[in-house]
Amino acid sequence: MFDEKFFVALAFVMFVALMFKTGKKLILSSLDTRILKIKSELEEATRLKNEASALLARYEAEQSHSLEQVQAILAHARLEAERITQEAKEVLENALTKRTELAMQKIAQAESSVMTDLRSNAMDITMEVARTLILESMSPEVAEEILSKAFQDIERKLH
Repeated sequence: MFDEKFFVALAFVMFVALMFKTGKKLILSSLDTRILKIKSELEEATRLKNEASALLARYEAEQSHSLEQVQAILAHARLEAERITQEAKEVLENALTKRTELAMQKIAQAESSVMTDLRSNAMDITMEVARTLILESMSPEVAEEILSKAFQDIERKLH
Protein backbone atom coordinates (compact mmCIF):
# COMPACT_ATOMS: atom_id res chain seq x y z
CA MET A 1 0.00 0.00 0.00
CA PHE A 2 2.70 2.51 0.79
CA ASP A 3 4.93 2.30 -2.12
CA GLU A 4 7.67 4.59 -3.30
CA LYS A 5 5.35 6.87 -5.16
CA PHE A 6 3.37 7.50 -2.07
CA PHE A 7 6.48 8.45 -0.07
CA VAL A 8 7.74 10.69 -2.86
CA ALA A 9 4.34 12.37 -3.03
CA LEU A 10 4.23 12.67 0.78
CA ALA A 11 7.75 14.11 0.84
CA PHE A 12 6.85 16.50 -1.91
CA VAL A 13 3.68 17.66 -0.06
CA MET A 14 5.67 18.04 3.16
CA PHE A 15 8.38 19.89 1.34
CA VAL A 16 5.81 22.22 -0.25
CA ALA A 17 4.06 22.65 3.14
CA LEU A 18 7.36 23.38 4.87
CA MET A 19 8.36 25.75 2.12
CA PHE A 20 4.98 27.38 2.23
CA LYS A 21 5.14 27.77 6.00
CA THR A 22 8.64 29.25 6.02
CA GLY A 23 8.28 31.02 2.70
CA LYS A 24 4.86 32.39 3.59
CA LYS A 25 6.34 34.93 6.02
CA LEU A 26 8.99 35.87 3.51
CA ILE A 27 6.50 36.18 0.67
CA LEU A 28 3.97 38.05 2.84
CA SER A 29 6.60 40.44 4.19
CA SER A 30 7.86 40.99 0.67
CA LEU A 31 4.30 41.61 -0.52
CA ASP A 32 3.62 43.88 2.48
CA THR A 33 6.79 45.85 1.70
CA ARG A 34 5.76 46.08 -1.93
CA ILE A 35 2.23 47.17 -0.91
CA LEU A 36 3.65 49.84 1.43
CA LYS A 37 6.01 51.03 -1.26
CA ILE A 38 3.18 51.25 -3.81
CA LYS A 39 0.98 53.01 -1.23
CA SER A 40 3.69 55.55 -0.50
CA GLU A 41 4.28 56.09 -4.21
CA LEU A 42 0.54 56.59 -4.71
CA GLU A 43 0.43 59.06 -1.80
CA GLU A 44 3.48 60.87 -3.21
CA ALA A 45 1.85 60.96 -6.66
CA THR A 46 -1.38 62.30 -5.13
CA ARG A 47 0.56 64.90 -3.16
CA LEU A 48 2.50 65.92 -6.29
CA LYS A 49 -0.73 66.07 -8.28
CA ASN A 50 -2.31 68.31 -5.63
CA GLU A 51 0.77 70.53 -5.54
CA ALA A 52 0.77 70.75 -9.33
CA SER A 53 -2.94 71.59 -9.34
CA ALA A 54 -2.41 74.29 -6.70
CA LEU A 55 0.59 75.64 -8.59
CA LEU A 56 -1.39 75.63 -11.84
CA ALA A 57 -4.27 77.48 -10.17
CA ARG A 58 -1.82 80.02 -8.71
CA TYR A 59 -0.14 80.58 -12.07
CA GLU A 60 -3.50 80.90 -13.80
CA ALA A 61 -4.57 83.48 -11.19
CA GLU A 62 -1.27 85.34 -11.64
CA GLN A 63 -1.71 85.24 -15.40
CA SER A 64 -5.24 86.58 -15.08
CA HIS A 65 -4.01 89.29 -12.72
CA SER A 66 -1.16 90.12 -15.09
CA LEU A 67 -3.57 90.39 -18.01
CA GLU A 68 -5.75 92.74 -15.97
CA GLN A 69 -2.68 94.82 -15.12
CA VAL A 70 -1.62 94.92 -18.77
CA GLN A 71 -5.10 96.03 -19.81
CA ALA A 72 -5.12 98.70 -17.09
CA ILE A 73 -1.67 99.91 -18.16
CA LEU A 74 -2.76 100.04 -21.79
CA ALA A 75 -5.93 101.95 -20.91
CA HIS A 76 -3.91 104.40 -18.82
CA ALA A 77 -1.35 104.78 -21.62
CA ARG A 78 -4.13 105.51 -24.13
CA LEU A 79 -5.65 108.14 -21.83
CA GLU A 80 -2.23 109.67 -21.21
CA ALA A 81 -1.47 109.73 -24.95
CA GLU A 82 -4.80 111.44 -25.63
CA ARG A 83 -4.10 113.98 -22.88
CA ILE A 84 -0.60 114.68 -24.18
CA THR A 85 -1.94 114.99 -27.73
CA GLN A 86 -4.59 117.45 -26.57
CA GLU A 87 -2.00 119.46 -24.63
CA ALA A 88 0.29 119.51 -27.66
CA LYS A 89 -2.58 120.76 -29.83
CA GLU A 90 -3.36 123.52 -27.34
CA VAL A 91 0.30 124.52 -27.10
CA LEU A 92 0.58 124.55 -30.90
CA GLU A 93 -2.60 126.60 -31.26
CA ASN A 94 -1.36 129.07 -28.63
CA ALA A 95 2.02 129.33 -30.33
CA LEU A 96 0.39 129.86 -33.73
CA THR A 97 -1.94 132.50 -32.26
CA LYS A 98 0.98 134.31 -30.64
CA ARG A 99 3.03 134.16 -33.85
CA THR A 100 0.08 135.40 -35.87
CA GLU A 101 -0.44 138.28 -33.43
CA LEU A 102 3.27 139.08 -33.52
CA ALA A 103 3.26 139.01 -37.32
CA MET A 104 0.21 141.27 -37.38
CA GLN A 105 1.94 143.68 -35.00
CA LYS A 106 5.05 143.68 -37.17
CA ILE A 107 2.92 144.32 -40.26
CA ALA A 108 1.09 147.18 -38.50
CA GLN A 109 4.40 148.60 -37.32
CA ALA A 110 5.85 148.33 -40.84
CA GLU A 111 2.73 150.02 -42.27
CA SER A 112 3.03 152.78 -39.69
CA SER A 113 6.73 153.18 -40.46
CA VAL A 114 6.05 153.30 -44.20
CA MET A 115 3.26 155.86 -43.69
CA THR A 116 5.53 157.99 -41.50
CA ASP A 117 8.29 157.79 -44.10
CA LEU A 118 5.82 158.67 -46.88
CA ARG A 119 4.49 161.65 -44.92
CA SER A 120 7.99 162.80 -44.14
CA ASN A 121 9.09 162.44 -47.76
CA ALA A 122 5.90 164.08 -49.00
CA MET A 123 6.39 166.94 -46.54
CA ASP A 124 10.03 167.35 -47.60
CA ILE A 125 9.06 167.32 -51.28
CA THR A 126 6.14 169.71 -50.68
CA MET A 127 8.29 172.08 -48.67
CA GLU A 128 11.02 172.02 -51.28
CA VAL A 129 8.57 172.66 -54.10
CA ALA A 130 6.88 175.44 -52.13
CA ARG A 131 10.20 177.01 -51.27
CA THR A 132 11.35 176.88 -54.87
CA LEU A 133 8.10 178.46 -56.07
CA ILE A 134 8.11 181.15 -53.39
CA LEU A 135 11.76 182.02 -53.95
CA GLU A 136 11.28 182.30 -57.69
CA SER A 137 8.14 184.44 -57.44
CA MET A 138 8.98 186.76 -54.48
CA SER A 139 11.78 188.73 -53.11
CA PRO A 140 14.27 186.74 -51.05
CA GLU A 141 13.53 188.46 -47.69
CA VAL A 142 9.71 188.13 -47.94
CA ALA A 143 10.01 184.58 -49.25
CA GLU A 144 12.28 183.60 -46.37
CA GLU A 145 9.87 185.00 -43.79
CA ILE A 146 6.83 183.24 -45.33
CA LEU A 147 8.73 179.96 -45.59
CA SER A 148 9.83 180.07 -41.94
CA LYS A 149 6.26 180.61 -40.77
CA ALA A 150 4.95 177.88 -43.09
CA PHE A 151 7.56 175.36 -41.95
CA GLN A 152 6.79 176.05 -38.31
CA ASP A 153 3.07 175.69 -39.03
CA ILE A 154 3.56 172.40 -40.89
CA GLU A 155 5.80 170.94 -38.21
CA ARG A 156 3.38 171.94 -35.47
CA LYS A 157 0.43 170.35 -37.31
CA LEU A 158 2.27 167.10 -38.18
CA HIS A 159 3.62 166.53 -34.68
